[in-house]
Amino acid sequence: TVNLSWKASPSDYANEYVIYRSGNETGDNDFKEVGRTKGTSYTAGSLKNCTKYNFKVCAASIYQFASSFTSTVTATTVTHAPYDFKATPA
Repeated sequence: TVNLSWKASPSDYANEYVIYRSGNETGDNDFKEVGRTKGTSYTAGSLKNCTKYNFKVCAASIYQFASSFTSTVTATTVTHAPYDFKATPA
């Protein structure tokens, strides 16, 4: 997963945020909507390990008008190493 957060829009009309994501193993730069939230954070799930993703967000109003996009942020997912690794003599 990737945790995203941002500061609230100063607009009185913004009532939700729309999250966009691009990226896959081929470096796709085609952003697609992946979620909406009324808060200022979002957890992106269903991501592949060891893959670079780009995210951006815009505010949407009650009238369905959208703000400009935030700058793009990049995150690379990781594969977690095994833990509690031991060797037991035979």
